[in-house]
Amino acid sequence: MLKANIIQKINYQGKDLEKLMSAVDQLEKTLNGKDFRLKVLEFDSFQFKRVKTFLFFKVRTIQDPVLKNHEILEKIYAGKAFDGEHYLMNLKLRFEEKNEGTAIGKTNVEGVINTYSHAFHRMSSQELSAHLAHEWMHTLGFTHSFSNQFDKGRDCYSVPYAIGNLVEIILTGKCFYNCKYI
Repeated sequence: MLKANIIQKINYQGKDLEKLMSAVDQLEKTLNGKDFRLKVLEFDSFQFKRVKTFLFFKVRTIQDPVLKNHEILEKIYAGKAFDGEHYLMNLKLRFEEKNEGTAIGKTNVEGVINTYSHAFHRMSSQELSAHLAHEWMHTLGFTHSFSNQFDKGRDCYSVPYAIGNLVEIILTGKCFYNCKYI
């Protein structure tokens, strides 16, 4: 079983902290649920980041190693640590009084999941769970293309977006990015 383990929470207090704790609890239950497991195993077309590099004026495309759905699920369930009883989803969380346009938040190089106040206050706890799932995928090493932030492939099929979207669909019945999954 995967257990949410908050090892750091910065700037969350009062009602915001209550909402965060509710979202983390819902995320843990969702990731451990049969519905999530089935949706990931049956998911069609996870996409992985493609990187172009220039080597002596030749363009070479490098693709992240493509994982099978069950391998993605195994990586999620392996978490970041094991306490002898549970695999741990170690979460470092920071609330930022910031407005980054359409961005909800980001994960920094230290694995701290930043959530911006303008987005946090308009989200339900279920939508916050989906955001945390997306950002946690980054801490596990999954990436997506930043070449075009309005690319449906990025928003619907890259691992961080797809997992976040599946969590949101399970919890709310809808997907913010209007992705249609069979």
